[in-house]
Amino acid sequence: MTRSEPRVLQLCHSHSGPFLDCARQYAALFERTEYKVTTVYLTGAPSTEVERGSASDEVFFLHYRSEDVRGLKFGAIRSVRQIVAGRDFRLCIAHRFKPVYVALLGSTLPVIGVHHGFGDYRRLSRRLFAGFFRNRLALLGVSDAVRDDMRVCLPSWPPERIETLYNRIDVDAVQAELLDRASARDALGLPEDAWVAGNVGRPHPDKDQATLIRGFALAFATSCHLTAFSRSWAAANSRLLSKRWLPNWASPCAYAFSAKCRKAGAILGRSTCSY
Repeated sequence: MTRSEPRVLQLCHSHSGPFLDCARQYAALFERTEYKVTTVYLTGAPSTEVERGSASDEVFFLHYRSEDVRGLKFGAIRSVRQIVAGRDFRLCIAHRFKPVYVALLGSTLPVIGVHHGFGDYRRLSRRLFAGFFRNRLALLGVSDAVRDDMRVCLPSWPPERIETLYNRIDVDAVQAELLDRASARDALGLPEDAWVAGNVGRPHPDKDQATLIRGFALAFATSCHLTAFSRSWAAANSRLLSKRWLPNWASPCAYAFSAKCRKAGAILGRSTCSY
């Protein structure tokens, strides 16, 4: 690579959870084009696995702590200015509001802000900030619901400046890794003959696993399994909730949790199991 090659800057808050795959998805859009992709992670430790998974021509780990990117974020802004200086960047893609903020103040590039949840522009300060930079800021929501939430918060913006681009997967690559039904059940420790309600996804208030547990308790009495795997603190709350709503959890109606189920975590993390 040379410094004169046309480039796209991708700015991410971190590479934790689903955000590494989000970075990969957007970097992959520029494969077989003239543009080279430089991906920058504001937080998160350097990792060769993350570097490979980013599908980018160049990866920077700024390795700030979460508290370092609160407030005015001067350090992150300065770092982004240093990366951009002397290179032919044409566009910045920034995931979530903090990277949007850093991108707009750390460069003069047109910025596409990608938003993954609700409420990012409900604060007056954020609406004013976005309005100030509206000439070089466009917004994407990962669903129509997120897009509509931003349009409500920014009613003076033309609709074409706030659009939807769904998250996606490489279907061929995922299908190539899929396990058959029997192998998936064996890997997850699930009975061969049980009817299974599976929850795949990180525990998060927006995903509302608590309602899943309550609904499962009301809908099914016996001969089925609700299975969830998690490494986060939310699993403990869900485990307690399951004991309240599923008092027979040790009976044929079983509720299985594993806080550190590495085998299942690897399978679920790759979306490679089928019930």
